[in-house]
Amino acid sequence: MLLSIISFYLPSYMPEAWHYFLVYQAIHLVLFIYNLFALVKTPWVHNLGRKMLLPKLSISADADSS
Repeated sequence: MLLSIISFYLPSYMPEAWHYFLVYQAIHLVLFIYNLFALVKTPWVHNLGRKMLLPKLSISADADSS
């Protein structure tokens, strides 16, 4: 999506495969840094994820059993 925004504003820009790779790596680097430093200070993220996941699993289990 980031590369398509660039293409929108610069019509002559043609993204190449390595551009997508760099964006992919940048996203993973940001997520890695978040997991490394910020997640220790924000355990509520795991609690929120668990609270959102458990009802979904129970709904899926009910749908599978019927």
